[in-house]
Amino acid sequence: MSMNIQGKILAIDTATDYISVAFFSDSKIVAENTIFAPKRHSNILPELVDGILKISDEKISDETIIAISAGPGSYTGLRVGISFVQGLAASTDAKIVSIDTLKALAYCFAPRKTAVAVAIDARAGGIYACLYGVLGKPSPIIKTGIFELSELCYKLSSRGRILFVSDEIIYNEIVEGIHGTDVIYAGEPRPSAGIIAKLAVSKVNSGQFIEPENLEPKYLRQFKAGTRKRKPII
Repeated sequence: MSMNIQGKILAIDTATDYISVAFFSDSKIVAENTIFAPKRHSNILPELVDGILKISDEKISDETIIAISAGPGSYTGLRVGISFVQGLAASTDAKIVSIDTLKALAYCFAPRKTAVAVAIDARAGGIYACLYGVLGKPSPIIKTGIFELSELCYKLSSRGRILFVSDEIIYNEIVEGIHGTDVIYAGEPRPSAGIIAKLAVSKVNSGQFIEPENLEPKYLRQFKAGTRKRKPII
């Protein structure tokens, strides 16, 4: 992936139960911190950002780019991250780029020849999922979307071998319903803001910035409280 960017990137991911923050400068990750903080995003995110900026000896300015993992993912986590970035950009004139959450989670396993599938519970009967080739530049085989279990099993069938990133419940359901594909379980998704920063580079180089007021979470569906009915782990 080309790293021609001359600016500095503050990267943030709050789309799951984790919070991840990183600072990218001079074509490398200067500092990164990822912590497990379910339902504590709003309390922890400002402190985590301050800590990364101190370690990096940087301040946010109009020369800074903020890269945000914009979903799909946790409704609350996304709202916290998006609101924080909007406020920070509005007060500093920093530029914003948004990154697909599942694409970034898949690219955490790059480079490898085996394609990487990521699946997250979308609740109310659906699964957020994607399948990416990650040998070089991330290449979508199945673009990020929301799927019923049977539909996802069909789309992932006859794929040879894939690496599968999800919780154990979704993994067990997929293994039961899939055919013609060797599924290698890679564990639950763990975000990396460093990956968000690296994926942001191409968008920054091509000027794909978003105004704070136009930044929106990528929900892919109307939010509806509830839990998808799933089989227990045996």
